[in-house]
Amino acid sequence: MTAFPQPEGTVERIVGKVKEIAVLPQVVYKVIEITGNQAASPKDIEAAVEVDPGFCARILRVVNSAYYALPRQVSSIREAVLLLGFRALRELAMTIGAFDLFMGKTDRGSMRRRVWWRHSLDVALAARALARVFPDMNAEEAHAAALLHDIGKPMLDRHISGGYDQAEMLISAGMPTLEAERRTMGAHHCEVGVAVAKLWRFPPTLVEAIGCHHVPGPDMDYPRLCALVALCDAFSHCKMAGSEPVEAVPEWAQVALGVDSDQALAAYEVCCKAIDDSASFGGAF
Repeated sequence: MTAFPQPEGTVERIVGKVKEIAVLPQVVYKVIEITGNQAASPKDIEAAVEVDPGFCARILRVVNSAYYALPRQVSSIREAVLLLGFRALRELAMTIGAFDLFMGKTDRGSMRRRVWWRHSLDVALAARALARVFPDMNAEEAHAAALLHDIGKPMLDRHISGGYDQAEMLISAGMPTLEAERRTMGAHHCEVGVAVAKLWRFPPTLVEAIGCHHVPGPDMDYPRLCALVALCDAFSHCKMAGSEPVEAVPEWAQVALGVDSDQALAAYEVCCKAIDDSASFGGAF
């Protein structure tokens, strides 16, 4: 596995605080575990989710939103699984968990974190769609890696008081994001994200994608997944800014995926369509 730098001070301080915070509900881990079992049944999913009434209610609220446009109102998790399938419910559970990770329990009015969460969701939707273009890529794995790629940002924002206000001033002045974060807070979001992901025992694929979606590591075990997340991350920013997509593509990611400029432009169209088609999804939370 890639050996990531671990700056002293900031990362250790944040990880120490994160240990006291239950960011991803236990039910999320259980749903991921069950949906990876070929022998699992809708009853297994129902039993796992219904132990957390609040989480169960949120799943049903999103399932019954305009995004899914189901033919009838769904009133149980078992019914939701039967209509949507295991994979869709797995992704929904992870998305709700990621929303809590970014927004927390008491600060959901944070505009900065809402922007980050919407970006992460867009990157995840784009990654899932684009992964289906590559025969060797797993769409569900790509979705998960992209959804969680920026988890270090809310950790920095939550635990370094005022740090991100200073970082954003430097970013607005043209300084690269990672450099601005390190200069103002002592570590950047990839370093913090990796430390937190390891603490939560995320699989190696997710840890590496979190750590290498901006700068590739020297000994990556999953370079194509990291490149896919990097590509979709760049495309999402590009779409929001209205800039030229090909200029935004990280060269290393393009090489790792084996795509030329024309193929990168086609990939951008795939990503934009996936984001546009799911525009109403974020509003369901």
